Amino acid sequence: MNKKAYQKTMEAVIAVIILMIFIHQVVPRGLPDEAGVPSDIELLQDTIFNGIKTNETLRSYALNGEVEKLNEYVGYISRNITYSNITITNLDGNLGRVSIAENKTVYAKSMIVGANLNIYSPKLLMLYLWRKI
Repeated sequence: MNKKAYQKTMEAVIAVIILMIFIHQVVPRGLPDEAGVPSDIELLQDTIFNGIKTNETLRSYALNGEVEKLNEYVGYISRNITYSNITITNLDGNLGRVSIAENKTVYAKSMIVGANLNIYSPKLLMLYLWRKI
């Protein structure tokens, strides 16, 4: 057996292993995970929408387009944790202009309010929340 050939082969194998370890450490391992909605924000969104679903007065505010009353309700529920904005539109897809924070992470969730016993005029509610901090 030729010792020099064996030595050169071992050097090449070790060089390949070192190169593979270097590449494995330097190259990013894929796309970073996208941040989801934090659990406290998601709970707040669900609480607000469940209140609107179950409370007939809040449903009528939504169906009548009384945004100020719904914003008061959202402000009461969020209690200085978040800023919020709620918009009410018809189901024609035109959301209009929304005033939300700049340079903040804004979490949005929507819900369709179909009708109550007196009114059939489905509305799309969009809830925007962002942290005060």
